[in-house]
Amino acid sequence: AFIENQESIISAGGGSFGSVSKQINVVKIINIPYISSYTLSISRMYLATASLPKNNLYFFAGGNAVSPYKVYANIDIFNSTSNTLSTANLSSPRTQVTGLSFGNLNTVLFAGGYDSFGYIHTCFYH
Repeated sequence: AFIENQESIISAGGGSFGSVSKQINVVKIINIPYISSYTLSISRMYLATASLPKNNLYFFAGGNAVSPYKVYANIDIFNSTSNTLSTANLSSPRTQVTGLSFGNLNTVLFAGGYDSFGYIHTCFYH
C-alpha cells in the first residue's frame, strides 16, 4: 500500500510467495531524502490506504495474511509529525477494502472489501 504527499512517500505491508510484511517505510523527498522504518501492528497484504495530509495522518486498513489465510480489521494510523503509530479497527475484518479521504471534512472512509465468506459493505469513519 502506498500514500504520497508533498514531502513523503509512505509504503506499508505487502507480501509474496506465502509471506506478508509488517514494514512501514517513510521516504522523505524534501531537502535531504532519507528512509525511516516503522512496524504495522500485524503483518498483512491487500491493505487500504487513506490520508489526511493537513493533519499528517496516514491510515493503513484491513488486509489479510496468506498462510494461514486470515482477514484483519486492524487500522494502523501513522502520524508523520510525531513519528508514532496508533491503532483502530474496522467494524469487521476485511481485505481489499477501499479507502477514501475527505480532507475538508477531516474524515477518512473505508468501505467494501471481502470478509472470509464474501462481500460486506460496512464503513469506518475517523
